[in-house]
Amino acid sequence: KRQLGDALNLGVKHTTVNIPYHQLVGGNLKYKYNGKTYNFNGDLIKDYDKMISAFSAKGIVVTAILLNGWNDSYPELHEAGLAKRKEAFYYGFNVSTEQGYETTRALLSFMAERYSGAHDDYGRVSNWIVGNEINNNLNWNYTGPMDIDSYTKLYSKVFRVAYTAIKSQSRNARVFFST
Repeated sequence: KRQLGDALNLGVKHTTVNIPYHQLVGGNLKYKYNGKTYNFNGDLIKDYDKMISAFSAKGIVVTAILLNGWNDSYPELHEAGLAKRKEAFYYGFNVSTEQGYETTRALLSFMAERYSGAHDDYGRVSNWIVGNEINNNLNWNYTGPMDIDSYTKLYSKVFRVAYTAIKSQSRNARVFFST
């Protein structure tokens, strides 16, 4: 609350919120997508609800940065066969396998629907950034060793999947990438 008060006193009109994709999977919040039920971390989602709705209620534009850290319990979040790497802060989103593709679509659809602005209790995310510093495949968007053409094609597919999932639920949302 204090940070929101400080932001309002300073006249802040825009803010970013990091969304840890790898921490959202699993949990007690059920979401049906494409005929399958997914479970998401309801406690963490409630924390985001409070934060995003507080910003939205005060007219602050929210930009969500979607990040994918390592999660041993959900290997489908990372490219198949990818090993955890200490130099990697975040990993690329897996859309190469069917399970990774469907999980990614479901989670992004859920988040875009929840934060579309249709529910005051949840708030609105106007802008979505898919990954962080995607030009740095070694630390911020690790997908394993590959040449630049393969990496660019892979990220293009990730971005298209994210763009489609987000726009299908929140038509006016904007989707970006970070370099």
